[in-house]
Amino acid sequence: MDRPYALLWPLSPFSLAGLVHHTSANAAKPSPVQVVQLEEISDALPVLAIRSDGLIRSLARRPVAFSVTGKSWYPEVYELTTGPVRKIQILTSPEGLLLAADRPGWPRSRTALVRFKQFAEL
Repeated sequence: MDRPYALLWPLSPFSLAGLVHHTSANAAKPSPVQVVQLEEISDALPVLAIRSDGLIRSLARRPVAFSVTGKSWYPEVYELTTGPVRKIQILTSPEGLLLAADRPGWPRSRTALVRFKQFAEL
């Protein structure tokens, strides 16, 4: 891997948040990334890792708040485009917390933050 990369399937909130960390919210052009998708093929080949090159770009800050257990954020929205999954829309908080990841194609899937207590004091 020679670019920022993420584990894509199964969806990994930490990997997706890490990808957007390497992409400026004000970037004028998409950033190259690499993703890894894990597929279960058969008993003889239980895990097949598929690496793909892709692009991630900032779309904008969403004007509608994303709220979870009393905390609200106006998320930064990114679009990840890569081979096997086509497009994923990624929403993050200004602090870099993954709020949601949507794959609009078939099969449609969504990963979202459903509970939030607080950020840890550092």
